[in-house]
Amino acid sequence: MSVFGTIITDMPTLRQQTVIKKMVENGGKSVSKAMVEAGYSKSMAKNPQKLTNSLGWSELIEKYLPIESTLKAHKGLLFAKSVKHYSFSKSMDDGDIRKIFNGSDSKVVKIINTKTSKIVYVLETDSNSVLHALDLTYRIRGSYKAIKLELEDPFSQMSDEELQQIIDTRKPLR
Repeated sequence: MSVFGTIITDMPTLRQQTVIKKMVENGGKSVSKAMVEAGYSKSMAKNPQKLTNSLGWSELIEKYLPIESTLKAHKGLLFAKSVKHYSFSKSMDDGDIRKIFNGSDSKVVKIINTKTSKIVYVLETDSNSVLHALDLTYRIRGSYKAIKLELEDPFSQMSDEELQQIIDTRKPLR
């Protein structure tokens, strides 16, 4: 079947299966890179939508990345926490240190007294994971608007003769 010059297959081809396996095995390898490794030409890999718009590809995505698992992992990223550590003066009271963190979205896990300071381990929101998850959410939902830059080329409408005349009248750079 063909729609506007793009071939749409009803079932995944062996090459499509190889592409998705390479992407999953290598932790998020780009579609283009996986396509080249699976035997697609570089020109085809420059237009991965020819592959990703196929019905066979949709079947593979559902098989290897089922929506339930994807949503569960994505939700985990949105609410990810990590343990970070901070150093405080040895003279600072443990209660005061806890007040600093426990009033926010953080929780003091442990305070260790060393010879010179207090090391405080805190469970906090993993802002990098949350930011990444939000970025993915906006991309999936299509919330990002494409940025279109229009650059004007003042020479685009000039003939070769006009351009040569401008070049000839310029002073050479020293």
